[in-house]
Amino acid sequence: MRDAMGGVLVLASVLNCNIASPLAAEALVCAQALRLRSELGLQSAVVEGDALAVIKKSQSSEVDKSEMRGYIRDIQYHRLSFNSLSFKHTSRSTNLVAHTIAKESLKTGDQFYLIGRVPAYAGGVAGIGSELGQRARLRI
Repeated sequence: MRDAMGGVLVLASVLNCNIASPLAAEALVCAQALRLRSELGLQSAVVEGDALAVIKKSQSSEVDKSEMRGYIRDIQYHRLSFNSLSFKHTSRSTNLVAHTIAKESLKTGDQFYLIGRVPAYAGGVAGIGSELGQRARLRI
């Protein structure tokens, strides 16, 4: 989760089990990020992701009937708690930091919440080296 200037606010790595598909995993991550942002009391958000189907379904008010319907319903519910919320599709290449952290967490089994920074192993991907993410552009 990042601020409007691209600085890291909060980074979470949570291991989820029994997810039906990679697309459902993307929807779950989106729902978790919106829930966290809402719990932090933040009133605006831009959701950026590389799964176009998740972005489109999240923007819609229609009832989803896919395998990820529960996560989409959660996203649609949490939309109501924001003054400003938009969804933006991005390319996978602009989402490298998030994917690097996800892969590393799956390998190591690590779960964590970081405030204002990214792990050192992801700093190089973000082009920030030893700054540990002061200006990383994290996307969900």
